[in-house]
Amino acid sequence: MVLSSKYSFLFIVCSFLFFCSAVFSQTSENKIDHGNQQWIQYYSRIGLGKNFTLLNDASLRVKDTFGGLSLVLVRSGLAYSVSESITVAGGGCVTFALTDNKASRFELRGWEELFFPLRSGRFYFSNRLRMEQRYFRKITEGNITADDSYFNRLRYRLYVTIPLNHKTMSAKTIALNVGDEVMVNFGSQVKYNVFDTNRLLAGLSYQFNEQWLITLNYVLQLSHPNVPLSFEQNDVLWFSFTHSIAKKS
Repeated sequence: MVLSSKYSFLFIVCSFLFFCSAVFSQTSENKIDHGNQQWIQYYSRIGLGKNFTLLNDASLRVKDTFGGLSLVLVRSGLAYSVSESITVAGGGCVTFALTDNKASRFELRGWEELFFPLRSGRFYFSNRLRMEQRYFRKITEGNITADDSYFNRLRYRLYVTIPLNHKTMSAKTIALNVGDEVMVNFGSQVKYNVFDTNRLLAGLSYQFNEQWLITLNYVLQLSHPNVPLSFEQNDVLWFSFTHSIAKKS
């Protein structure tokens, strides 16, 4: 009964996220720019002991069918497993946004998250609630300017993994992925984009062994710049590697 209640709650949340995405994308007054992006991302999880894990990832994002680099991201943090079903983590992130293959914006980001997975039969539910503190500075002629801005962002993601050829995520397993993530901004400098981004995704993963997992997801991303009635919708191909390294006993 407890699990049933939890899954009912998750279903309601997902339904709400789909509804929000549909409302924002169909409002007639909005200007929506369409595009495509390709993301390549590497994740590493390094076990530091019974309860601690070092988390790292790096990403290259290009746009217009590999037409130009749009973002470089490097992130790191430390996770602590409170129990088998609850993990807390925090860390920092640096990004460089590019325009015409030249760095145009620098971001320094702090982040904290609560991660709580659930499992029912073949279904793996991954819930993540993340808070971010985002400091932006423009880059002009290769120099970071003094003009800056600051946003807070709250993110909730539900990610479901379903093994297809095995009952569990073991070696040589192909899995189906579906999920949704919604992001909202708050703070004194947020004027028009309280709603920031919604990412609806589906794809496949392949678990080689305990250490390596590769994933290819399609993401329908709707984002709202800090400009009134302006949205960006991108079709994203997201290819990622996940490398898990356990501490040797």
